[in-house]
Amino acid sequence: MTTGPLHSYIIEQVLGLYMLIMAIIMIARADYYRKVVRDLSADKNTVFVSAMFALIFGLIMVVIHNIWEWRFELLATIIAWVVLLKAIFWLALPEYMLALSRKVYKDNMYYVMAVIAGIIGIILLIHAYHSFGGDWAFNLW
Repeated sequence: MTTGPLHSYIIEQVLGLYMLIMAIIMIARADYYRKVVRDLSADKNTVFVSAMFALIFGLIMVVIHNIWEWRFELLATIIAWVVLLKAIFWLALPEYMLALSRKVYKDNMYYVMAVIAGIIGIILLIHAYHSFGGDWAFNLW
């Protein structure tokens, strides 16, 4: 049964699916995405357009879901703020963010970040879907 706002569970579902799918793709196509980041330059339109969309989505998530109570929904709030701040930094300091991204994508930290994203995605999905009263998250068959 739901105990929080419905929009919280929807945001958790969307973020959980996004993070899990991205983690799987990033691990499966690691060489490709590392090359994309390596070849990216701070003056490209791609960075600007991507950061603008991230800013829009970050603002939407923060405005809709800004719950700072010590409950499970806090995880989605923190992710929303991280998306928003990351977009602002990409727009304001693209050279710095590109250098930071290259460091993260260079070594094993790339895989660590992908696995952490996947685990957070699974946690969000389990909480969001289980909160609707079903035990599917624990009894999949």
